[in-house]
Amino acid sequence: MVEEDVTVTKYWTWERTSIILSRGKKVSNYQPTYRKEMKRITDPNSPYTFFQQRFQYIYQHPEKVFTSIVENVPHWPISPFNTLAPFPTSSVGEYAPCQGQPDLINAICIRENQQYGMSLQHPHVLVTNGALYGLSLIFRDLYQLGSVVLCQAPLLSNIANMLLDIGYQISYFSTPNGTVDIDWLRQNCHPAVRAIYINTPHNPTGDICSPNTVEQLVRLVTERKMALVMDMVYDSFVFNCSPIAHPFLYSEQWDHLFVVNSMSKNYGAPGLRVGWSISAPGNIARLGVRLDRESIAVCGSAQDKARQLLAVDNKPLVEATLRGKELIEQSFACYPYIHLTPAKGGVQFFVKLPVDDIEAFADHMLLEYGLFFATSAHYSGVRGSYIRIAMGQPMTLLKKAISMLKDGLAHNRSQSYEETFLRSQPLFP
Repeated sequence: MVEEDVTVTKYWTWERTSIILSRGKKVSNYQPTYRKEMKRITDPNSPYTFFQQRFQYIYQHPEKVFTSIVENVPHWPISPFNTLAPFPTSSVGEYAPCQGQPDLINAICIRENQQYGMSLQHPHVLVTNGALYGLSLIFRDLYQLGSVVLCQAPLLSNIANMLLDIGYQISYFSTPNGTVDIDWLRQNCHPAVRAIYINTPHNPTGDICSPNTVEQLVRLVTERKMALVMDMVYDSFVFNCSPIAHPFLYSEQWDHLFVVNSMSKNYGAPGLRVGWSISAPGNIARLGVRLDRESIAVCGSAQDKARQLLAVDNKPLVEATLRGKELIEQSFACYPYIHLTPAKGGVQFFVKLPVDDIEAFADHMLLEYGLFFATSAHYSGVRGSYIRIAMGQPMTLLKKAISMLKDGLAHNRSQSYEETFLRSQPLFP
């Protein structure tokens, strides 16, 4: 009935005999089927993001049971938090130094120097209220009227919105397999470009910039007197590849280099709201003055907890995340219409689903199954029906969520997505 070497050009709801072939020949028992229109939770005209609108729906329905894989914070198999010593009362009764508590800065220097073979000292480090606030300090310090920033895509929408609020224009570029088109970057690094932003390992693709890429970027920003801002909040999570290349290893001059990191992902402790920024001492001094004006200091008791946690081996957290990664890969291995972007590192997969409207599908899954996940609307510089699946969630939760997702897709697979997908995929080898 079906000839070899053909590709599907038209697809309705999945029926194994319901295919029209590219040569115009029709399977005899083709009967297209249609799905019911999905109910919606989100409103594109709302001032709130789709993400927040779904959160609000959950808060408004405490009587319902929800399964959430929306957060990409990895979970410790055995929590170390209860083993941390109580914080001293002095950390509550007084402000911490605006640059950060010396003991915590020392612990950060030890971590970075051991992991990357550097020689950081106290003047190179600023403790911040999470890495996102560190990025805000850096980009506001760099900003001039009409500034442009070149950003690796996809870009977390929080960062994109922050840059736009500051006044930047954003141009996007990709880093396939950890590489960059350095010629494109050179051509687009005009005088208005103040910085290049890189996230490695990348959220959400898990891509890791190669050492050659990092070296090229350091050389470029040094030549052009602009900044390289590297977000390394997932640098503990590297799978089956060489260690992450740190930009400070490729130059003795750090005036144009900034790195941010945090306790949130690498140590599974987002509630502490403790991060750090690394740069040349003059840059750190300016950022510290800005932090002092805006928030005086980071919470002293949180800094004390962070210092203790940095002394804890986070290998169990990394191994638990790796087990989640393997579970997700195995669960979707036999589903050709579900595409997992290969992840070399990080704590999440960016998964392309066979649905036309990912936001409608996400609303449907929350309404009908109680399953909550982040979609491609959580990012800028990307199009398509993507969701984020965090590797570091507890295994029982991941298994339940994956089962729900498969069931939801079985009843709501798209028509046009499969048409597009199968055009580039031979139906028969």
